[in-house]
Parts: sequence; structure tokens; C-alpha cells
Amino acid sequence: MHDSTTSDDASFFTCSGSSPGRSGSRSALARTLAVRGGRTPDPGSGALVAPICQSTTFAQHALGEHRGFTYSRCDNPTVRALEEALAAVEGTRPEHALAFATGMAALAGLVLTTCARGERVVLSKVVYGGTVRLVREVLAPFGLEPCFCDTTDLAQLARALERPRDHSWMCGRWGSPFRN
Repeated sequence: MHDSTTSDDASFFTCSGSSPGRSGSRSALARTLAVRGGRTPDPGSGALVAPICQSTTFAQHALGEHRGFTYSRCDNPTVRALEEALAAVEGTRPEHALAFATGMAALAGLVLTTCARGERVVLSKVVYGGTVRLVREVLAPFGLEPCFCDTTDLAQLARALERPRDHSWMCGRWGSPFRN
């Protein structure tokens, strides 16, 4: 569970003269949140920017009794700081912002938490090759049905989405620089 910042702490991170009601200040506030949002100064050093934590393992009081972190692949102070900043920018709670090491890890997390056996996932024909392998070779044997279509052809996309409960992914990364 992430610690939340109190309202007093949050006011520490606003720009002088940049309350949302003032002209031109909304972008200044957003920039400030992106850099410092969601965090309080480090209690030990007073640092305003989170240091990069290079530790992979963390000491525990006893088996299962950790101090907030156990292993860097699960969570670490640097990733936590990024998630807190993203949450501040998005105006949500830190536990609603997740950072992944790779796009494929994010995609796998999305699929495993939103899709069920027997569902069909509609994807653009123009996606990263790892996405194709994930849905065809890893997830299809577990009952997920991939459907690739030309998402620039609205009639084809509509036909692909006719079945209820289908998931549609509009990937943000093009498969080639020509988007074809």
C-alpha cells in the first residue's frame, strides 16, 4: 500500500503564483506535479527528487515482515516515486498508477486482469511482434481468442466487435514507421 500525501504536503509542491484559477497557471501546475507531485521530501536527506534505488533486495524484520519493499522486481522506492508522480498528474490515488519495466509486461498485466477464458481480443493488424506472439502463442492456449483486423477500416472493425464482451485494444505503438 502506498502512503498518501497529506494536503499540507501537497501544498508544498505547488508553484508560487500558479494556482489553477490563475491565467496560464494550469500548465505550470501540471509541470510541477510531473516533477514533484505525490512525494514529500525524503525524511533522511530532505531531497526533493527521489534518488535512484539500485538495490535488488531489501532487509526484512522477519520472514514476511518487510519494511515496505522485498525485491525490486515487485516494487522499489524508485518505481514507487514514479507511480506517485503519475498518480498526482492524473489526479488519482498512488495505488491506481502502475509502472512496468516493459510494454510487454504492461500488456500481459492488462490481459491477465481484464480477460477471461472464451473471450475474444480485437487487435490492430499493425502491432508490435511481441504482442502477436503473446496473444497467439501464450494466451490462446488458455482460451483467449485473438482477432486481428484493419482498424483503419471502420466496417471491418465494426464486424470484429459484433460479439458482446469482446475487448478491443487500440495499440499506441505502431508496428512500423509507415503505420501499415
